[in-house]
Amino acid sequence: MPLVATVVLGTALGGASRLWDVRREGTETAHQGANEKQIDTIVASISNSFAGYAKTVDAVLAQTGAAAAISTGDNAAMAQVAAAVMKELPNAMGAVLTGTKMQEPNYGATPPISFATLDLMRRSRKSGKQVAVEMHLFGRQEQHMAMVRRATNSASTLAGFIVVGFPLDEAERAIAKAPVGEGYVELTQRLPGGQRLVVAKTGNAALKKGLITHTRALPGTAFLLLIWLPEVTASQLNASNVPGESLPILFAIMLLILAGIGSTVWTVRRRQRLKGCVMVGGVVSAVVDDDDDDGPEGAFAQARAKAGSTGGGSAAEGSTGGYPRVPLQMQNPNGCQRRRSMRARLWNIAKPMIAPARLPPRFPTVRFRV
Repeated sequence: MPLVATVVLGTALGGASRLWDVRREGTETAHQGANEKQIDTIVASISNSFAGYAKTVDAVLAQTGAAAAISTGDNAAMAQVAAAVMKELPNAMGAVLTGTKMQEPNYGATPPISFATLDLMRRSRKSGKQVAVEMHLFGRQEQHMAMVRRATNSASTLAGFIVVGFPLDEAERAIAKAPVGEGYVELTQRLPGGQRLVVAKTGNAALKKGLITHTRALPGTAFLLLIWLPEVTASQLNASNVPGESLPILFAIMLLILAGIGSTVWTVRRRQRLKGCVMVGGVVSAVVDDDDDDGPEGAFAQARAKAGSTGGGSAAEGSTGGYPRVPLQMQNPNGCQRRRSMRARLWNIAKPMIAPARLPPRFPTVRFRV
């Protein structure tokens, strides 16, 4: 294979390999991007459910004057506020309004006011912000998700809190709405001992075999989402590896490959044609025809005679003597391309090279092999 063909084929194959790698990397990146988009959608879907609960509670507090009822200690007015919240959130366990100075738990309320609930109130007073939804009293009959919202007056002064409890079914409903697809999602909360409590789950549990593929904090809550998504198989990568915008590059690579193959075929055929050719010298070419009675010696003698007609002199057998230097290429027509006129071609090639001024003193012995 000639050097040019080797270079062309090597370049084409290298380009094709690199193009394949780039396309594969692009496909993997696209799948990763698709996974990230799906995860963001899952998080947003579940987060919107809890955010919707909080907006509903805040709207009721503003409309019913809950801050004034808490500040005056009007139990009837506070009961009306709680009833209005339950009307908007019928799936909630219950709602309790309390002032800012509550220090003792009340497990008889619905939902129960536990030490964990009191801690949420304390953190809200200290930070001046809303606090996250948490899971309380897990494993007990009173287990629930506790939402503590601030009740403020028109001057944004904190008057008290409303505690709304949600059963775990609400967490299951929220996570069931998420577009999990073939994945698996767990809604968890970290316990004081470091272990994780699974509040709700959905999807294909068979994926929960290896390491967690993704984790996301759920905004507005103390929950953490653990997400497992199915791995992309090699067949899926190959199926997605459609050339698309790479068609021009693939076309150019195919042209290079075809050019390399064509160059190789042409070179091989040319060498086959020249197998019977013998090169003697390298200046004058004479095609020896099988039908030529003069034979190779006659062809060379004619070239010598033409040179002698210009420069004069005689030649001994096997040498040129004082004749001009007329190197000769002998070609066997059985293996080489035939010429229409050997003598005309020989004379046209030799004529500009046999001037007397360029005659060397001696021409080396020439042997022929046909």
